[in-house]
Amino acid sequence: MDDSEKWADDGVRVPTIHRVRAAIARKLGTGILRGKVKPGERLGGEIINSDTLKVSRSTYREVVKVLAAKGLVEARTRDGTRVLPRKRWNLLDQDVLIWASSGPVDLQLLFDLSELRKIIAPAAAQVAAQRRSRQDLQDLQAALMEMRRQPLASDAGRIAHRDFHRLIVLASKNEVFIALGPSIDAVIVGTTALGQHAQSLSIDPITDHNLVYEAVAKGNALEAGRAMQNLVDSAMAEIDFAGLRQLCVSER
Repeated sequence: MDDSEKWADDGVRVPTIHRVRAAIARKLGTGILRGKVKPGERLGGEIINSDTLKVSRSTYREVVKVLAAKGLVEARTRDGTRVLPRKRWNLLDQDVLIWASSGPVDLQLLFDLSELRKIIAPAAAQVAAQRRSRQDLQDLQAALMEMRRQPLASDAGRIAHRDFHRLIVLASKNEVFIALGPSIDAVIVGTTALGQHAQSLSIDPITDHNLVYEAVAKGNALEAGRAMQNLVDSAMAEIDFAGLRQLCVSER
């Protein structure tokens, strides 16, 4: 067997080099998102970085291509690889969202994604009410039951909460909404990380989620959209978004 491949635990042979590239891309990408290397600064030399990261130069170049495809960096001859301005970053890329959610909350990104959620979530609920299948309803009901069993402060509770919103988007059968789904996940992860949902939620989240479910189950699109809008507004009200917005705008 080639040294570049090993058997994965599930019996499927996966090239180890792909895992290495993904790990290095995550390391560098996360560093960029956290400001370790700021826009306009060089990422570092190919030889030095490949030695430091203990990978071949060809592997390092492939990683740079991955980051460039996500709008994080740009490589130029004789100028090296520089981090691009934030406005060039593909912030809806699934990897970028995962990297951004893996560390301290990015307040600016959280605020921007929350504005997107206010637009997408009610629309997805409306469409879901018109297109949901029996299986969709069963899955949503299972997520609600899990939310009732598990406190939102627990990992299981947060997963059930996230799954409910994912299932609403999936029930819409709209591929664009589905593609934007990770952005909604990022908002949920971010607000939970701020501790607002888990510690100071002044309303009963189950009631609001159940209203969305009932409207979707009845096939009432208008009611489903309104219920989701109320749910999102209530959740966002628990966060000082006015303060966050002032902070984010001042940093732009």
